[in-house]
Amino acid sequence: MKQRKRKRGSRRQRRARNKYSKSLNFQMHERMQKMNRIGESRHEAKQQSIDGKTEGIFSKSTYDNYKQVSVQFVKWLQANHNEIKHVDDVPRSVLIEYLQEREKGGLSPNTLSRDLGALNKLFGTDITKKEADLSQRSYKEITRSREQKDYNKQYNPKNWQKQIDIAKGFGIRRESFVTGDYRLREGSLYRVNDKLYVAVVEKGGKFRNVEVREDMQKTIEQHFPNVQEREVLYTEHEFREAYEKGELGSALFDRYTSKIDNHALRREYAQEKYKELVNGLKDARKDYYKEYDKRAIAEVSKNLGHNRLRVIVEHYLR
Repeated sequence: MKQRKRKRGSRRQRRARNKYSKSLNFQMHERMQKMNRIGESRHEAKQQSIDGKTEGIFSKSTYDNYKQVSVQFVKWLQANHNEIKHVDDVPRSVLIEYLQEREKGGLSPNTLSRDLGALNKLFGTDITKKEADLSQRSYKEITRSREQKDYNKQYNPKNWQKQIDIAKGFGIRRESFVTGDYRLREGSLYRVNDKLYVAVVEKGGKFRNVEVREDMQKTIEQHFPNVQEREVLYTEHEFREAYEKGELGSALFDRYTSKIDNHALRREYAQEKYKELVNGLKDARKDYYKEYDKRAIAEVSKNLGHNRLRVIVEHYLR
């Protein structure tokens, strides 16, 4: 007697069973892998996009941050909404609930902003702080790096003078020293027409050439007397290609202590560079926030890798 074949159900039913057979953590991992575009140029992707927006994650540091957010969120989701078995089924209201609980738990505005940005990216939403009823941080509440902290005294500056002077001279982020995908190499630092520049790829995979503070140029030249000469600034494609081919030489640094308040050094760069730029303007005027020359603010913003001029005023100059 022939045995009857066991019915396996329709293709749609099988897909449904497979969909819910994976853990939430694995589902988030798969989603992030689909978004992984590390090594590609975000700038080029943006230019090729019809609406100027980019899909995917272009920086390893951003990927790592989003992974941390996803793990924390899934852990909370399993504890508070175990009825949700798939990431596609997470409603907007649950994302907002999570953010509100994070704020009630006393998390900093910076961490909340990171969580909000990561969740919007991972779930394709556009939740705002206003919609989620999260507090809007005022520049008057920003105290980081504006006062001397005890931990700033726990290291000997003489042991880190080159790193400190580079941070002061160019205002680059901590990731550029030893942890980023494009950490500083010998060829990252260069000279064009007697002016020093450093090429970096930092937060969000964004490339930029940073112009040195004039008052720091001689100090940096003393540290690095063999800086390469170039006729023009690096283009993004040229820099990335040279970096990935190993044409930029050895790493500039192999360590950078977390005890150094790098943000304070970025802030010093912003303030001194702004003064330098304003002093170089024949018609300097206070046309932005009634206190600052907008053109000088825009140049400082470009050098620091920020898009919004307001950030420079509220986080770095005041």
